[in-house]
Order: sequence, then structure tokens, then C-alpha cells
Amino acid sequence: MRVKTENKKADTLALTCKLVDIVQVTDPDSGDTIELEVWRDPESNALLGVESSFMDGTSEHIYSPYNADSILNLPAEAACKFKMSGDKEPS
Repeated sequence: MRVKTENKKADTLALTCKLVDIVQVTDPDSGDTIELEVWRDPESNALLGVESSFMDGTSEHIYSPYNADSILNLPAEAACKFKMSGDKEPS
């Protein structure tokens, strides 16, 4: 389960990303199927994939891989809603 943060500074500074898709991929080393959340970084407009199990163990805020000075918000509600709906069009 993802941790909801109460970090007011991060909440104020964070750029909210849009969930694009959740995909299943095969880990080439273990052969296990893993789930990746694909998000759009609003600052760079680039996509980033984050393993769902990583997000389950961390807060909604991460540093952007494209700009180390940017904090990104990956809202848990978007991922949960997407998983519950089974839709291919996240909100």
C-alpha cells in the first residue's frame, strides 16, 4: 500500500504527474512478471516508468529523473482508481 504523505513543503513544490498506463513486463533476470506504472512528467513532458512495488513502499513524492531539482507527485489515488476500474484510459 502506498504511503500518503503529509509533507506540506513537498506538496507545495511537487509537480503532479499524469498516469498514462499500468503495464506488465517480464524481468529479464528473474523471469518474474512485474507491474510498471507509466507516468508523464509535466515539466519535461517525458514518460517515466516506476515499478509498482517500489511505489508501494515509498511516499507519493520522488525526484524527477529528468531534473534533479524537481519533485514529482505520483498520486496514489490515480493508480488505485486505474487498477480498480480495469480501464485502459487512466484519469
